[in-house]
Amino acid sequence: MERRNFIVNFLLWLLSFFYGYKIGNWDQSNSDPIEDSNGETIPRKLESVSEDLSETMEDIKTRGINVKYPPAPLVGAKVDGVTDDTQAIRAALELAETYKTKVIIPGISVITGEIEIKAPMVIEGVGSGTGYGNDLREYRQISGFLVKGTGKKRVLTRRKHRKNAFSSQDDPISVALNIQAENVVLKDFTVFLDFDKKNNSRTNYGAKWDIGIFVGCRTHFYAENVHVLGYFREAGFYFDVTHATNLPRFMDLNGNTYDNTNNISGGDGCTLVKCYTRGAKWGVHVAGVLPGDHETYYDELSGKRVPDWRGSFGFSDFTMYSCSIYGTDHHSNYRRKAASGDYLSDTAGGAMYINARANNANQTVQGMRFFSCRFASFEPYRVRLDQANRVMFYGCHIEKRSGIKAKNPDGSEVKFDHNDTYGVITCTTRTNNVYATGMTGNLSKAFIPSSVQFDNFAPIGDADGNKTTRMIHASGFGAISGELGLRSADKTSPVRFYHGDSDAALIDNSGLKFLEAIENPIIASTSGDLNLSSATDSFIRFRSGLDTVAYLDRAALKPAKDNKVNLGSSSQRFNQIYTSTGIINTSDRNAKREIKPITDQVLDAWSEVEYSQFRFKDAVKEKGRKARIHFGLIAQEIDEVFQRHGLNAFDYGILCYEEWEDEFEEVTEEKNMIDKETAAKASTAKMKKIRSAGSLYSIRPDECLMLEAALMRRTQKRLEDRFSELEK
Repeated sequence: MERRNFIVNFLLWLLSFFYGYKIGNWDQSNSDPIEDSNGETIPRKLESVSEDLSETMEDIKTRGINVKYPPAPLVGAKVDGVTDDTQAIRAALELAETYKTKVIIPGISVITGEIEIKAPMVIEGVGSGTGYGNDLREYRQISGFLVKGTGKKRVLTRRKHRKNAFSSQDDPISVALNIQAENVVLKDFTVFLDFDKKNNSRTNYGAKWDIGIFVGCRTHFYAENVHVLGYFREAGFYFDVTHATNLPRFMDLNGNTYDNTNNISGGDGCTLVKCYTRGAKWGVHVAGVLPGDHETYYDELSGKRVPDWRGSFGFSDFTMYSCSIYGTDHHSNYRRKAASGDYLSDTAGGAMYINARANNANQTVQGMRFFSCRFASFEPYRVRLDQANRVMFYGCHIEKRSGIKAKNPDGSEVKFDHNDTYGVITCTTRTNNVYATGMTGNLSKAFIPSSVQFDNFAPIGDADGNKTTRMIHASGFGAISGELGLRSADKTSPVRFYHGDSDAALIDNSGLKFLEAIENPIIASTSGDLNLSSATDSFIRFRSGLDTVAYLDRAALKPAKDNKVNLGSSSQRFNQIYTSTGIINTSDRNAKREIKPITDQVLDAWSEVEYSQFRFKDAVKEKGRKARIHFGLIAQEIDEVFQRHGLNAFDYGILCYEEWEDEFEEVTEEKNMIDKETAAKASTAKMKKIRSAGSLYSIRPDECLMLEAALMRRTQKRLEDRFSELEK
């Protein structure tokens, strides 16, 4: 078939050349037509050839241009995987643009320069390739493009904000296939970045190109069974989301501005079906305007400052079906870059990265759906989401490639823990409404801020939810707007909460109740404040059983019964008490009896009690020599001094002593009990010691200071009396 097309094309070209020459030199004054042996005139033959040429051109438009056998006078591509076909491919695409037809790639074309697709068309190969192992060296390409050499870098994006002409532009990038038209379709071929398959070095990244397939902010791009493989420095598929209606398009390789007559801003409706990427820093990268406050933007091509509408149209309805998206997975098993430890700022790569904004309430691109796709990488990331909303995963598999003994660039082994691998999904607070169903991968270890609305329905294949086929499994619930309601069928039916298989709590007409299945229930906030709120001018009430212990309102914390409740105990003390004024003690005469002066015997004993400086042992244990020095009294010394004076210090309110026994709490452990017929779990309760027996002396500082003041007053009185006697 290919040989026949070649012969037909050659003969048509030869006939058109020959008869075109004769026509140009035909003597129109010659009234006698020249006849051949069959009596047919030359003009009739020319008319017949013209009809044949018209039919051939219609055939080209219908069936497409085969780059190996293009219409004359184009020179066909060799598609042998060796010869540089760059110019032949460019010429075939230009002709296809003119004829509005598709292009067929029947083998492997080597390209050493950028290939631009500047009109809606179909580019179709005869098969992608074979090989889906861990090593790109095993892959065998069938058709498409083998990318060699060094790609020419050009500025094709507007991610960075530019205040003026002196602000830096985006870095220039080199791209193998540059899509600069709407409704471009790619099918059944591979874009493979050449590298030395015999070189096992971890620095062997092959030919120097940044991006395999670049989509320049264009709508309804479609790729089916397209493989983008090899160690592209930035991405396999790169979707730009930085154009704006008030900005000119970039220029093509010939210096002409790319077409901008149909959709003049966004990249909606792009679709990948059965596509495969491996080797690039990011398998798929949706890249938009970087976060920040942008009012105006200086555009290099316009040479002026304009309102900053970059990316405002967005990138809605991005869809992927049955795709395999991998990160670098270098054949040496070395990462491109080790994890920094901060998943929000790390510049490492992975399988897919979505980061763009749009002119909507969320300021994010939104409406992305992934069906039965695999996202895998032993780089720090797998799926990274930033400035993205309504991202949905259906039956997808996300893995960190922990079965591979990957290494960091310094040779250390990748541990695949939270220090060097950022879980299956990472999100920033600029992301919201992430939805998953039937998805494998332990999402309990995903890096998702609590502010992100994340719904994980029916996860499978992991310990985090292999029993939840009809249950909602999520880290949190929230309303998009307004209230969030949990409702039972009617007022007589409680709202019940479960902890595992046990009843944990319920809410009925009488309030929130913790059930017997929960021992020592706790109300806690895992992050931020815990708010307990009552109605205006009402108490927050603390109970022990049915007895009220204390009340809290906006004026004070008050015990329910006067003079019955202590604040702390000798073995469970408060560390510090802070007040804006002094402590108030009851000193009403009517509350006291046996009021009399302090005896000299007590003051004589107190005069022998010495003040000391010291450090607390627990502070020294924690802080060492940095523990502070305190001043005060030693309780045991007070006891000893008073005993020498025939007094019992515990008869007075200056000294306290308390003892306590060992304290225990019940701890439940589960043990596997396995016999020949059954496997069951039995729970056993053990008592765990939480506080050892001990004793503690303490003092009442205010009482001690009262004694000290009384002693000083007596001493001063005696000195004054002696001076009076001497003056006499």
